[in-house]
Amino acid sequence: MMTASDTINLPANPARLLCLHGVLLMFFAFIAGFMIGAVAVGQVEGSMDGWRLAHMEPLTNALLLFAIAACWKIIALPEPRQKLVALCLVLMAWCNTTFGFMRGITNAPGFEFNDSLANNITTAAGMLGVPLGIIAMTLILLALLRRR
Repeated sequence: MMTASDTINLPANPARLLCLHGVLLMFFAFIAGFMIGAVAVGQVEGSMDGWRLAHMEPLTNALLLFAIAACWKIIALPEPRQKLVALCLVLMAWCNTTFGFMRGITNAPGFEFNDSLANNITTAAGMLGVPLGIIAMTLILLALLRRR
């Protein structure tokens, strides 16, 4: 019988997946860092605060993915939960990065839905990242508590 976790085609090593996406996120942090400089010297119009957020979101999420990947063996999740946790963490990181970049590109606040498409994309990305992070961290916490 096929389960929902069987349909998720992730690499056999979730820690490697976390590291791969951590590296990709770092490149997005580099791009946003470049944009901070471009706005600062007047080459591009935009919000410094928006681009700072766009820089920090992928940076902090990449570091989180690297840290969890480094601890992956001691977390000792059952195999189906490994896939779920890795997928939740990767999606959370990209949602947070999308939130930051949309704030940098469009200056949309992204805290509630309204009639602006840019703001609604920003809001959806911001709101989706939170439950994904909660799911992943709850499953990690439960696995660690079971191993006491």
